[in-house]
Order: sequence, then structure tokens, then C-alpha cells
Amino acid sequence: MNKNKLTHLKIKKTILLTSAILIASAGAAYAEDAKIWQKYIGTIADESIPLMPDYSYAGYKLGEQPIPVNHNGLDVFNIVNFGAIANDMLSDQDAIQQAINAAEANGGGVVMFPALVNF
Repeated sequence: MNKNKLTHLKIKKTILLTSAILIASAGAAYAEDAKIWQKYIGTIADESIPLMPDYSYAGYKLGEQPIPVNHNGLDVFNIVNFGAIANDMLSDQDAIQQAINAAEANGGGVVMFPALVNF
């Protein structure tokens, strides 16, 4: 290869690399943290943005109907029976995990969180 072709390839390679860097940095410059994160870290104070996402529609029938009494033969593992205490400002992670483990050891079941309380 002659010297002109090598120089031309180096220039082309440099232009491509520079273009890729500019495109990547332009994307990063326009990236924005989620509004909920901005509120959490105190960057914004918009009252219309919840501090936590709304998960109230998670669960059985989107949380709009109670879980039926008949669980199709499945045993129910209430987290309270494993030591969870509602609204005590302490983590109930161990009790919840114990209920999950018991359901798993049983071959399945329903891990129950009592309604209208926070754990």
C-alpha cells in the first residue's frame, strides 16, 4: 500500500472514531434522570410526582378484588404467622422470606399479606 492510501485510511478511521464519540456523548448529554429519582434525591419538589411508584394495582385481579377464600386447594402462608409485625417501622424481610420458603417446601401455596397494613 502506498503512503497516500495509508494516510487516507488513518484519516477515515479518525473521522469515524470521532463521529462515534460525538454521537455517544450527545446522547449522554440529553439523557435525563427519571423524575421520581430527581424528587427522591431532592433535585425537584414537584408534588404531582409520587415519592414511590404506585404498586397498588399489583397482585390478584389488579388488587380490585379480594383473594378468594377457596385457593383451589393451596395452603395459605400468612406472613404474620412467621413473625411479621405491621407498622412497626422494622424490616419484615426475614418473616416474608420464611413464608416464601414454607410455601416452596410445601410444593406451592399462597403467601398472604394481610390487607390494609404496611409491612
